[in-house]
Amino acid sequence: AVTPVGNIASSMIPDLTRQLVVIFIFGLYKGGIVSLGFTSGCLTTKADRNFGVAIMASMIYGAVVLSLLPGLLNLFGVKGLLFLFAGLASFGLIFVKRLPHSGEEHGAVEADSIDLPLNMKVLAVIAMLCYFIAQGAVWAFLFLFGTDAGLSEGSVAKSLTLSQFTGIAGAFAAVVVGARFTRLPPLMVGISCAVVPLLMFIYGATSAVGYLIAVLIYNFGFNLSHPYLLATMAAFDRKGQVVIYAVSAQTIGLALGPAIGSTLIGDTGFSNVQWFSMIFFVACLAIITPAVIAQGKMLKQQSHGD
Repeated sequence: AVTPVGNIASSMIPDLTRQLVVIFIFGLYKGGIVSLGFTSGCLTTKADRNFGVAIMASMIYGAVVLSLLPGLLNLFGVKGLLFLFAGLASFGLIFVKRLPHSGEEHGAVEADSIDLPLNMKVLAVIAMLCYFIAQGAVWAFLFLFGTDAGLSEGSVAKSLTLSQFTGIAGAFAAVVVGARFTRLPPLMVGISCAVVPLLMFIYGATSAVGYLIAVLIYNFGFNLSHPYLLATMAAFDRKGQVVIYAVSAQTIGLALGPAIGSTLIGDTGFSNVQWFSMIFFVACLAIITPAVIAQGKMLKQQSHGD
């Protein structure tokens, strides 16, 4: 209920400074909603599938809204859009009663969920932070990767729009595959699909076709990795606490990535940003792998004990 109020309040405050204060305060509430949503998702069976469905739905929603946004802005103005978003946020109240009241009450957790030692949980959260620092740096400058290579803004925008479809495909792949082959291989594929396009940018993906192929691969990899990362966090404890910290790390990473990336832009263009992101993507995989392996060993020991 707080989110719609925040949108409406923002539309009624003419002073920019006060408006920013209101947006900041209500943004904290929105961040809490995101954490609750992800935590609730981890307290379900087949979390990979459910996170994939959620991300796929958000991609479709984003594609539809972005395509309609210019027309809606012309028709209703900024205030009209804020009221529209308030209405969409209010629609979510219908589903609040279906949320679990607590982790203890909700028993439908993943079959492979297990309480890992604290050091492994910390590693998992650090891995999430590394991933989204890299992701934040890339997303902040992905458009500029194309224009810096000499491509027109229209060509870059078209490529990024088309990449929405491979993003949906990546989330759909997580829905279909789930955890049947364990989560480490899909994570390796997803993170590889983040690293390869960055190498393409560094070593000559300067044509319109090259840029298009790179962003198609990148968006597929991100939307494949994201549900698996969340589901992996969900499998590391049975009450959803790791997911809460992981989502916080995700948000912090998305803030830190662009801030750090902006300091790395130099005379050579964006190559330093690209190398920086690749290092952090690889670090994420290296850090989370021991935790995934430890979880597998504990599950085997538990099944032998039973």
